Amino acid sequence: MGYGMGEEYKRVLKEIAKKSKWKPGVHNNEKVAVKYALPLRFAL
Repeated sequence: MGYGMGEEYKRVLKEIAKKSKWKPGVHNNEKVAVKYALPLRFAL
């Protein structure tokens, strides 16, 4: 990516993280790692 898109992507992710109520993944009453895909589209 270029033209500052990487920085904008990071900024958007930080804003989403501030506003969301994240709950960790739980399996058998233990916290586990979770992968999450967040598709973002930018229009120029």
